[in-house]
Amino acid sequence: MLVREQFGLRAALPWFEQGLKIHPQDPDLLAEYAATLGDMGQARAMLVVVRKLAEVDPGNVRALYFQAVLAARAGKTDLARTILQRTGTALRDMPAAMLLGGVLEYRAGNLSVAAGLIGRLVRMQPDNLMAQQLLARIIAREGDLRQVAVRWDGVARQPFAPPYLQTVVARAWQKLGQAQRARDLNDLALARGGRPFTAIRPICRSARWPCAIRMAPISRRWLCPMCAGCWRRGSLTRRAASPIVCARPIPARPTPGSWPGTCG
Repeated sequence: MLVREQFGLRAALPWFEQGLKIHPQDPDLLAEYAATLGDMGQARAMLVVVRKLAEVDPGNVRALYFQAVLAARAGKTDLARTILQRTGTALRDMPAAMLLGGVLEYRAGNLSVAAGLIGRLVRMQPDNLMAQQLLARIIAREGDLRQVAVRWDGVARQPFAPPYLQTVVARAWQKLGQAQRARDLNDLALARGGRPFTAIRPICRSARWPCAIRMAPISRRWLCPMCAGCWRRGSLTRRAASPIVCARPIPARPTPGSWPGTCG
């Protein structure tokens, strides 16, 4: 995992492959490997590893979560919801699972349930901009435009505000008859080169706390603790020095066996 954090996903693959040759039924290793493949967009390879994980450790909640993410990314909302429900309460307080559950309920048209899940996530992680965007989107669809405009206007005008959030708030102001406020936010969104908002992303490298969350390119302090490593691994643009760094620099990209104390 140190290699993956320092040098990226592809550099970590040989380490996982060599580790699995030695311990082919290690659930943690399989889960980390599956998460890495998912982050690389290799859904088919990830599914093979996830199935192996489910075989060696039946009922493993990480395997169920990964399967739900894969189903969600494939557009199979009902299947994803069914799989996620099989985890019971094991992942109730896991931010990634809360986000995934909220997205799935939103897709299924259960707006109040989705708002409850994402609202709890926002209370848990108020700086989670992905969750903030999704909650604004849900509330706007529910029709409470005044809450969207008043609640998120201040955030939408910050330098780190995602263009999608700016657009949602601008639309709310427009429908409330505040044309100038709407134009101001639209201009900000266009200046940032706004892109479509997608809540489900490739899962995080952390197998214990896999995460579908990606946030705006700002400092690491905006990340949930489980996903702080994503920032250092290149998932987010760096604008501040991360306090979580290696004790000493590694001069070159390592390979299995090249570090003292490692197997291989």
